[in-house]
Amino acid sequence: MENETDASLADTPTLTATAAETDTDADSGPDVGTDAGAAEPAAADTGVGESPSLKWWTRRGHGRPGRLEVWYATMTDRETGTGVWVHGETVAPNKDVGGPVTSHGWVALFPADGEPVWARTGITEGDPAADADSRPSATYRSEGLELGPAGTAGEAGELSWQIHWDSSDQQGLATFPRWAWEREALPAAQVVPAPSLEVSGWVDHAGRRYDINGHGQVAHIFGHGSAERWGWLHADLGDGDVIELVTAVSTRPGLNKLPPMSFLRMRVAGYDWPTTRVASWGLRTKLDLPTWTVHGRTQGVEVDIEVVQPPERCVSIDYTDPNGDTATCTNTERADLRLRLRTQSGVEREWVLDGTAHAEVGRRP
Repeated sequence: MENETDASLADTPTLTATAAETDTDADSGPDVGTDAGAAEPAAADTGVGESPSLKWWTRRGHGRPGRLEVWYATMTDRETGTGVWVHGETVAPNKDVGGPVTSHGWVALFPADGEPVWARTGITEGDPAADADSRPSATYRSEGLELGPAGTAGEAGELSWQIHWDSSDQQGLATFPRWAWEREALPAAQVVPAPSLEVSGWVDHAGRRYDINGHGQVAHIFGHGSAERWGWLHADLGDGDVIELVTAVSTRPGLNKLPPMSFLRMRVAGYDWPTTRVASWGLRTKLDLPTWTVHGRTQGVEVDIEVVQPPERCVSIDYTDPNGDTATCTNTERADLRLRLRTQSGVEREWVLDGTAHAEVGRRP
């Protein structure tokens, strides 16, 4: 459900231009230029670029010690609200930890009429993400799991699935600044090569088949491991509009004393906003369960985000970093979302989603 209190908000550049003109207290981060408040066409800041580029799909780790690389897809059946999460990762242990590079994953099903279920796939040693001729692959593969530009399929425990999509026309969404991804300048970074997919397929659990036809997305993470604590949000806002948010505290000494740093990216009416090339410094996060919030102002727009992850709709899964440390992720593809944007001039837009947002909170251990 969406509530628009000003019809002019259908034009996202109008929203951000108004913000730029009226704001005298915008983000205090590094200068990003005189056009910082103006929304950009989606193609202006993407890693995928025009089809058939696969830049953001392709693996990056190459077995380097101390690296974690993740590919994941989340999706919602449009008719029932049933959600699905498919996660594949390659872990290359730190040199002092030792051991082989391993790849594994899991799948979670979030039925609209019952409790969620999940299961891990098998473990593959070595680097299975390379093609036979050792060139980097755009498709993640490990025992029981495949995920790539054309879809995902696999089996784990009592779960099996086959879901298709066409990502050839997708324009990637840069949740983190593109320089952070390209230069590996942060402990970890995330990009979304396919933020708004039309998916079609099924998931089977113990002989019961769930049809999955609706919205989906695929994201790619690369870095040194999970954050100290984090929140993640993805939501289909309707008409091709999406929001992607990562808010996190680093494990790095010194940085782990700071409050969560928020990386927000929205695509509305074909434009990406905010356009800062750094984190949204003006946003403040309160991470908790079942409810967590992000509030503040970025580029002259007041942002209010409330995410609710009801315990009965969540699964909790343990992660292991390349250094051997562990974290626990509490995830649901059936979260509730309240999102409101408001400029100083009073232009306002609000979205309310019940059970169709994708979200998680991660904590140590």
